[in-house]
Amino acid sequence: MAENVMKSLLRRILAVPKGEPRSAQLRRVLRFFRWWLVTPFLAAYVLRQMRRAAKAAGLPRAPSIGTHWLLGAFEHIVWTCPRIPKTKNRPDLMPAYQVAAKETQAEGLFCMSFFHWLLPLYSNVVVVHDLELVRELLGKKSWELYRKGKSYRIATDLIGSRALLASPDCELWRWQRRLLSPSFRRHLFDSVLAPSVKRHVGEMCERWESLAAAQGQRPEVDLASEGLRLTLKVLGNFAFGYDFGSSDSGSSSSSEFALDEAFEVVLHRMTDFGRNPLLFATRLFPSFENMKYWRALKAIDQAALSSIDGRLAQAEVKQGDQSFGDDLLGHMLGASAADSAAGGHRMDRQLIAEYAQIR
Repeated sequence: MAENVMKSLLRRILAVPKGEPRSAQLRRVLRFFRWWLVTPFLAAYVLRQMRRAAKAAGLPRAPSIGTHWLLGAFEHIVWTCPRIPKTKNRPDLMPAYQVAAKETQAEGLFCMSFFHWLLPLYSNVVVVHDLELVRELLGKKSWELYRKGKSYRIATDLIGSRALLASPDCELWRWQRRLLSPSFRRHLFDSVLAPSVKRHVGEMCERWESLAAAQGQRPEVDLASEGLRLTLKVLGNFAFGYDFGSSDSGSSSSSEFALDEAFEVVLHRMTDFGRNPLLFATRLFPSFENMKYWRALKAIDQAALSSIDGRLAQAEVKQGDQSFGDDLLGHMLGASAADSAAGGHRMDRQLIAEYAQIR
């Protein structure tokens, strides 16, 4: 019956009235299909946005964070929040979040909506500040209830999508967690991480003191740059057993980047992606900044895989010695080899690189 109704309707639409030109008939047909094809999509979009807005409406709001009828909390952040000193007019969100956390202390969280719910840019941000609620959200009871957020999608080029940090809740995640949890014992932190932090912090302070002695006054220090450099050095020693900024850090001789420089390029570019989603959507466009970003990622990828292959080759030379080193990479390779020998699976080299947050 429905088929007959549709055929009758189409015959009526496509029928040419006496004296009507073909152009008028074509316009009538286009109007019909435009109405019947576009309307369902618009209705589905509006219903989806209404459902998202209804879910957010049930969450607590902080009175101190104003809500504009069109811009939502975005208006409060842009025009009301104080600015971070020595930045390009960047809003300082932490004071606003601290006040909002005090106002919603009983609820343990607060929600902020950005833009009107009918706009495509509409989004909600939920800030959870109660420790017990955080534990509940991250506990076993919340398995498969939540998905990775936007920051993980932005970082996919660096950390991959299968490793423990980026993988969704699935059997692959369970296997990696079981396999690699022993690697994060106190022994590894005491023997590798703590000495590395102490040594690199001492070197940084000595460099500042030498600079002050040479200038005869306290030098100006870029804490953001120094902090990033310190973090990368500690990460290099902890994860791969070498300094990311040194000449023997595993970076290819043909690469234009040292590893610390490559990480700096990638992390700064990902920060830009977070501030401007359009840059992330067009990161494959061959602009100068994008090409530099991909070359830096390639340098990191090559260095990580080269380090993994080198450890595996050393183990083969030692004829079955399963000691791959005391750093994080060595523990991962050892755990993977032990699981494979017991009849389980073995991590492929790309997954190991992703797990170390390097891809």
